[in-house]
Amino acid sequence: MDSETIRTITTSAITAVSTLAGAAIVAYFGYRTQKHTGKTEDMERELERCKKELISGYHQVSAYYQLEEKYSEQVASVTGQAQKTVKSQFRDAVQQEGFDRPKWTTLECEKAIDDLTV
Repeated sequence: MDSETIRTITTSAITAVSTLAGAAIVAYFGYRTQKHTGKTEDMERELERCKKELISGYHQVSAYYQLEEKYSEQVASVTGQAQKTVKSQFRDAVQQEGFDRPKWTTLECEKAIDDLTV
C-alpha cells in the first residue's frame, strides 16, 4: 500500500472512532439529563403538594385565631375582664401545658399565604 492509502485509512478510522465516542458521550449526557429531569418533575410535584398543605394549615391557624377572638370576646363580656387579658390568660394556660404560645394572627397567615403563592 502506498502512503496516501494508509493516510486515508488512518484518517477514516480516526473519524469513525471519534464519531462513535461523540455519540456515546451525547447519549450518556442525554440519559443523565432525562433522569434528572424526571427527578426534578417529581420534586416540583411534591413541592406543590407541600405548598397546598401548608396553605391549608395557614387557613386553619387563621380560623382558630378567629375562634379565639369570638370566645375571648364572650368570656370577657361575662367576666368583665378586658378581651386581651382573657386571651393572654388562655394563651398562658396553653403554654403551661407544653404547647407553643399562639401568636399568629389572620393577617400574618394571609401574608404567609401570599408569600407562598407568588
